[in-house]
Formats: sequence, structure tokens, C-alpha cells
Amino acid sequence: MQIQNFGWINCDRFLDSPEPKSDLQFFVQNDSIKHARLYLVFEDLNSIMTKTYYNKMSNAVLFQNIPVGTEVELVALAYTNNSIYMYNQSLTVEEELKMKIDFQKSSEKEIDKLLSSLN
Repeated sequence: MQIQNFGWINCDRFLDSPEPKSDLQFFVQNDSIKHARLYLVFEDLNSIMTKTYYNKMSNAVLFQNIPVGTEVELVALAYTNNSIYMYNQSLTVEEELKMKIDFQKSSEKEIDKLLSSLN
């Protein structure tokens, strides 16, 4: 599974931007998910910012200093007990955005379809 037409964004990508910025906080709701990768997709920039979730560290994942009003797609993937789990949500960055992530069991085919739609 891959997103072929995107590059990566460093966490400091938007620091010099004059727009107001916000932190996005995502809370994992599934106790069975111990580890996950979260991808914040910036289609207008053809770029991705990524974070890793570990349940022993926190139940939240934080993306910092994202310009308010930016259109993004959150894609979260996890593999637990021989099953693939996914969460996907399009959103517009707001001040101090906080969202719950409720992973759903998925298939590799469904994930490939989602990732292909982002290319």
C-alpha cells in the first residue's frame, strides 16, 4: 500500500506562515488498538504529515501549528490481532480541533481504494 504522488512535510513546515495556526488533537477510542499510524494529507500541497500512536504513551495524537482553514484528510491505520483497522475523515482545520478516532475493521482492498483516491 502506498501513496505514490505525495511528499512528506516536516513538523516545522508552517512555522513561518502568517496565517493563524491550530493544534489538532486526535483521541483513539479503541482499547484494542496499541499502535497506529496517522497521516494528515494535504492534497493542495501533494504532501503528508505523519504521527505514530502508542497507547502506553497517551490516548491522543497531536499535530501542531497547522494553518486554520486548511483542508486536510486524516487517514489512520492500525494492525491488531491479524486484522487491519482504518479511520478516514476529511476536515477543515479549526481553532484547537479535537476529534475522536473510532477505528473500524477494514480490508487491504478497502485501504488500497482509499489511498488510490488520494493520488
